[in-house]
Amino acid sequence: MSKYIEMFIQQFGQRIRDLLQRDASVSEEELYRLVHTAKGTAGTVGLPEWSTIAGELLALLSEDGSRTFTVAEAELLLAPLLHAASGSVVAATMEAKEIAPAAAEAVRVEGPWKIAVVDDDPILRTMLGRRLSRLISDFDEVNIKLYEDGDAFLADEWHKNEEPCLIVLDRNMPRLNGMEVLRQIRQHDPKRRYSILMLTGIEDDLEVAKALEAGVDDYVTKPFGMAELEARVRKMLQKR
Repeated sequence: MSKYIEMFIQQFGQRIRDLLQRDASVSEEELYRLVHTAKGTAGTVGLPEWSTIAGELLALLSEDGSRTFTVAEAELLLAPLLHAASGSVVAATMEAKEIAPAAAEAVRVEGPWKIAVVDDDPILRTMLGRRLSRLISDFDEVNIKLYEDGDAFLADEWHKNEEPCLIVLDRNMPRLNGMEVLRQIRQHDPKRRYSILMLTGIEDDLEVAKALEAGVDDYVTKPFGMAELEARVRKMLQKR
């Protein structure tokens, strides 16, 4: 079993259990965010069936919906995901993914460089940090740091110097979303010291255009393959 698949199943399963053990009702917005995370991350770690199920559930929910659900109703809605977590769909997928992935070509960067991963999904954030660490061969010249939201990244002095910084930035985050982080960075970055790769679950040409106009350097739609992401990061690092 892939350690990323195992991590995803454990952590996401716990999030569902925590939600279903609450006494209060569950908002439609909260359910949407939960299922949206499942769709994007499941496809990335190698669970396409789970991603498909989540996509079908998203069709029943609205991102800005105002409905509330009892715990019993939420459990009924999430039942297909719960079944997938313990059933043959996930088991078969995990067996299919047991083939070891090809080793990625390491990047030797003429540094120094800093790489920031900004994503509110702890599973995807951890996975990206590990994959990017393996991708970089010159660890003395490249530092990687993970952030759970845009506020934490913008407040950190770690990246506010003369070193170039590559940001892998999630578009949809609570409180301060990736588009606002992007705008704030570009307002104070006349020399384009920051290179920004945006991740999103929104497959919409207009949204892509908005991000490009706001100053993003590259744009990847979830679910994405790690080989694709590594290729894009490699290109951005070697561009300078």
